[in-house]
Amino acid sequence: MAGKKPGDVGIWNSHFRVGGAAGSKVKTACSTTADQCMAAWGMIHLTHTSSAYVENIWGWTADHDLDGGPDSVPGAPIIAVGRGALIEATAGTWLVGTAMEHNTLYQYNFNAAADVCSVFQQSESPYWQGPGASQLAPAPWTEFLTPSDPTFEDCESADAQCRMAWFELVNGSHDIVLYGGCVWVFFNGGVGHSCDICQQNAIGISKSTGTFLYGTNVKAIENIIISDDVNIAGRSDNDGSFPMGGVVAAYLYNSIRD
Repeated sequence: MAGKKPGDVGIWNSHFRVGGAAGSKVKTACSTTADQCMAAWGMIHLTHTSSAYVENIWGWTADHDLDGGPDSVPGAPIIAVGRGALIEATAGTWLVGTAMEHNTLYQYNFNAAADVCSVFQQSESPYWQGPGASQLAPAPWTEFLTPSDPTFEDCESADAQCRMAWFELVNGSHDIVLYGGCVWVFFNGGVGHSCDICQQNAIGISKSTGTFLYGTNVKAIENIIISDDVNIAGRSDNDGSFPMGGVVAAYLYNSIRD
């Protein structure tokens, strides 16, 4: 979507929800394993030619039933929406106060994107992922990956904390500003299965220039920023926020111009 000028078209105050409703097929089919509930390809896709202003939207793959169902294992839903927000826009994009939660492969993916400003983005990893999960990412989407998707090939096949959804990916992009991003991980293997360090990686950056991260917060994730396969910022060296949390005030990736 795009108008005559950058940001002419927008979305405000919108909620994308998958699951959490009584009487739906998602409700009846999604309480066993993730492959039984590949409920949607993704939440939002801003393509190469788009230019949009997006404010106060929430893409939520339900981790509990809004209509009064149980919130604990085994009653909590296990829903495998593939992706959160895939941003491939290059003509000027603003994301202000957005959230993408509980999607399988990633929450935000800035792929071959340019001139994007994302402010106050919030996420949670899927509760059903991690140790104790019946399937490890990219499953159950392994046979349906696209070129922009993470493959998790750098993870050992049985490394459940590595094979969990990325918070943010930035690949082949330039002029990306990410301010006030936060991702929380509360459970491994289902609601109620608490953990101290629950996930290995939060943010992955590769083959990009002019990427600016400010005020990044995590809970229970060991590696906050992986930059071209190098662990730049670990939680233990950047303690803060939640218990077992981490904060990086600023990371400027290939930001110096000739």
